[in-house]
Amino acid sequence: MPGRDAPRRGRRGELRQRVPRRLPRTLEPGLAAELVEAACSWRDKALLVLLWRTGQRIGDWSEAHGRHGVLGMALCDLDRLAGTATVRLKGTRAEHRVPVADEFWPLFSRYLAEERGFGAAGDPAWVARGGRPLSYLTFRSALRYLGGKVGARVSAHMFRHTLAQVLVETCGLKVAQEVLGHSLLSTTADAYARLDHAALVRALAGANAAQDAAARSSARGSALARPAGARVDERTYVFPYDELTIAELDAIAIEGDREGRPG
Repeated sequence: MPGRDAPRRGRRGELRQRVPRRLPRTLEPGLAAELVEAACSWRDKALLVLLWRTGQRIGDWSEAHGRHGVLGMALCDLDRLAGTATVRLKGTRAEHRVPVADEFWPLFSRYLAEERGFGAAGDPAWVARGGRPLSYLTFRSALRYLGGKVGARVSAHMFRHTLAQVLVETCGLKVAQEVLGHSLLSTTADAYARLDHAALVRALAGANAAQDAAARSSARGSALARPAGARVDERTYVFPYDELTIAELDAIAIEGDREGRPG
């Protein structure tokens, strides 16, 4: 039968070439600010700042798959007095509260006053035309349009990667884990505590240069510690013999060398 009687060729993984893993794509410095400036609505400006400054997933508000992430937030999840935002984590749907930068709140207030309007506490925080919840596909289309305006290809997850990389480099893995909402520290380390090939080359070059400098410094120190004109003894002994005993041992060794006997 076709398929059943096909010859066995072993596991594919045995001949598969290992591909080096790359760091997640991040935003170039200043690009996030350009995107916020190019946004045409207060809603999009506020959303981009929230993604940029908190590092949370964009998520979605869906009747079929539930709600999570930034798009899954209700109005009550944004607390200006406490300066925090509460998001539902992907998969577990557990609530995760993160601090929000001060620059977000004026944008959010303009969005409520001029575009969305106020509503009940459980209403979706981000809405599209007609008052329906803003979906991920709609926001992705708007972000692609903004990327075309500034001449860059961006995605919502790049905001998360950018903040996460900065947190790992400046504050450590534990802080990054708490902000990103990872349940395991190994998840954060596996995603962001890695180096690409270029970084490894630079690190090894720096380490080799440091070793060479230490070796030169050690050699200079040994030369300076030795008095000028001092003779370095070629033969060393384990025990601190006196000069007479050392002379006798040297004589015995020289005599043994002449007769071919082991010293």
